[in-house]
Amino acid sequence: MEKKYKKVQLSSKHTTFGYYGSIVGLLFSAIASYFLFDMLIEDFQPNILLALLIFIGLGVGCFLIIRYLSIGEIRDNIIYLKKFNQVEKKYNLEDVENVKVYENRKDKYIILTMKKGSDKEKYLLLNWKVFYAGEKINTETVLREILAQNKTH
Repeated sequence: MEKKYKKVQLSSKHTTFGYYGSIVGLLFSAIASYFLFDMLIEDFQPNILLALLIFIGLGVGCFLIIRYLSIGEIRDNIIYLKKFNQVEKKYNLEDVENVKVYENRKDKYIILTMKKGSDKEKYLLLNWKVFYAGEKINTETVLREILAQNKTH
């Protein structure tokens, strides 16, 4: 028996804030990396090298968030996913291939892999669990239900 999903919000209403915050983080880490690299060339010190590696890692993380962060919703058993600066794509529930979850105290990062035909696409859905977010979204449970349902068919 297939479950009916009328309207389910998959991403936080603060996803746009996370996207623009990642752009600021990428710019900040790029500028800091430039100055640290300049200092490292003038006078090699291990602590400057460590700081440079940390800022490069921060920049790579922000870049990945910018690339994959998505707004998602299920309406009438159709999954609508939109990455920033790309068009919205529609998927059937059967197109869910994998769900990975990374969680800390305040945030939940859900990496959703969709497969339509031979094309695979990854989407990052952000859920905030802080008190001021004002929302209760259980994206992980919904997506895992859909994935389990797909595996039984």
